[in-house]
Amino acid sequence: MNTIKRFFAAQLLLALLITNVAHGQTIFKVRATTMEPAQQAAYIFELSFDSDVSSTSQIEIVFPPAFNLNNAVLAASEKIDGMLTAKAVKSSLVIKRVQPQNPIKAGERVDIKVASILNPNVMDQDWTFKVIVRDGQRELGQKVLSTKIEQFTKANR
Repeated sequence: MNTIKRFFAAQLLLALLITNVAHGQTIFKVRATTMEPAQQAAYIFELSFDSDVSSTSQIEIVFPPAFNLNNAVLAASEKIDGMLTAKAVKSSLVIKRVQPQNPIKAGERVDIKVASILNPNVMDQDWTFKVIVRDGQRELGQKVLSTKIEQFTKANR
């Protein structure tokens, strides 16, 4: 009986540790303004986080290598306060908030809009994106999503 209790106690502890360490996100949608291969497009990421994201944290979106981020710029966010800056680093886009007033609350649905991403030569397939939240150099958590990219239209905004 003690062995069973220890097993369940260990499983519960492991689940609690994973919950506290994994500052994960749930991505709802990835949309592009054009689905034409090898064309520049703006991308809209709609996501929420499982725990609060402090105003000093940065958000990194890792794109599949087939996307070209060389000319990427951050267009806007309708839900995140403060100004946003974006810097392309290899296949990642690192987003920082400038003069934010509030953290992003856990479960709050936010958007990140990025312009001038060069689409890959083939668009109609599942793509894997990763979202990483960092506080300085320390990674607070990440989430990987494999999804098809949707065409952005006025009807689905």
